[in-house]
Amino acid sequence: MTFQIFNDLPQLPPTSPSDAGKEVAVNSSGAFDLMNPLSYKYKISDTEDRDNYTDIANNESPREITQLSLEALTPRSMNSKIKLHGAVCGGWDAHSYDKGIIIGRNVDGQDEEFIRAGPIAGTDPSTGDPWVRTRLLAAWLGDSHHFNNLAPANLHFLYIDDPHTTSAIIYKIYLVNTRPNDTRSFYLNSTSGQDNASNFEVGVSTFIAQEI
Repeated sequence: MTFQIFNDLPQLPPTSPSDAGKEVAVNSSGAFDLMNPLSYKYKISDTEDRDNYTDIANNESPREITQLSLEALTPRSMNSKIKLHGAVCGGWDAHSYDKGIIIGRNVDGQDEEFIRAGPIAGTDPSTGDPWVRTRLLAAWLGDSHHFNNLAPANLHFLYIDDPHTTSAIIYKIYLVNTRPNDTRSFYLNSTSGQDNASNFEVGVSTFIAQEI
């Protein structure tokens, strides 16, 4: 019986105690590298985090949902994408159409950028008029019978961000009311105006940022 020794196989890089938790990955040359694990941050806002965000007007700055702010996430590669997903549970004190969320992205302490479906600036291509409403990333299902006063609704969202950085990133969720001349309140994890009533539902909100 003979044995063949493959000396040309790539060798694992030397390691030290400080490398604990790192992953082994194959680089473009076919050799092995040690890399930090993919970043992952999440926040759960349960029923004990119920809160009221009152008097959100269409002409004001987006209102941060502080219960869902994430800790800083640091991508391991400039080519990494960040999967942002979760659900915001709650009810508005009036019709929930024209209301939704955008996501704020802060890279390494620089000015925050908003992630949304489209820019605020520009004109409506069908009329040539300036945009009136803020673009949303995700919106609550419109209702016409005040169902949001009966039970909280879940807004599920999914977005793949391409920050193109290895610096620390902080993501935040903001509430937006886009209805002109309208001021409304949002009740996180509960029903409008029924924060503690035993016969009204309460819920849970989540926000996950996952490097892929």
